[in-house]
Amino acid sequence: MQPRKYRFRFLDAAVSRSFRLYFQRQTGSTAKIPFQVIASDAGLLTGPITTDNLWISMAERYEVVFDFSTFAGQNITLRNYEDVGKDDDYLHTDKVMRFVVGAGPVVDNSVVPASLALVDFPPPAGPTVDHHFEFHRTNGQWKINGVGFNEVENRVLANVPRGTVELWELENGGGGWTHPIHIHLIDFKVVSRTSDSGRSVLPYEAAGLKGMCTSLSSDPFFMAAPGSHSGATIPDTFPCPKTPGKG
Repeated sequence: MQPRKYRFRFLDAAVSRSFRLYFQRQTGSTAKIPFQVIASDAGLLTGPITTDNLWISMAERYEVVFDFSTFAGQNITLRNYEDVGKDDDYLHTDKVMRFVVGAGPVVDNSVVPASLALVDFPPPAGPTVDHHFEFHRTNGQWKINGVGFNEVENRVLANVPRGTVELWELENGGGGWTHPIHIHLIDFKVVSRTSDSGRSVLPYEAAGLKGMCTSLSSDPFFMAAPGSHSGATIPDTFPCPKTPGKG
């Protein structure tokens, strides 16, 4: 690496593991190094969000900018928190990638704009929850409100009229599993989250739309779901990008 800014696109391509990523010097200070989140799986955020850690789960995507300019001649390691979700940790689960930063000076005139995009947020939904969806496991399979994907006659769980916005509550009842939730063909806004761990809506979630969101164990969240933007009637599915026990 050169001592300059780099834009990284993160995709969690793990089979069933969530990550909470952070940057740290290999030697010296153990403090987490701040970086900027600029985009999610639904595109650019309204503006860069500075943070020192990033939650990301299976099939979730984020784009970040990290500035190596003050770390010439040093090694920077991208690391993972311990005990993220319910997956077992192994010897090197906390180590993701090491960046060896060159010592020579470079010219970097790049600037991350203060404003990135005009995000088409859905208008506020009403205070009443329109639909509650519980993702749970039955006989080793994920179901939504007791309905499996092969139950064709029952698997249409909601029909949002075109041009309207509904408030949905999505809850992980999977008995300890981390559950990524993706809804085809729409981007949504994460409105609120309640969690035993105290994890609320994260700043980089609030600054943009999402096409993918993760529910930890006992971690329900509320989302504003817009109706179809097209005239076609197309079923939007709830795929689970988690290979074991995929729903």
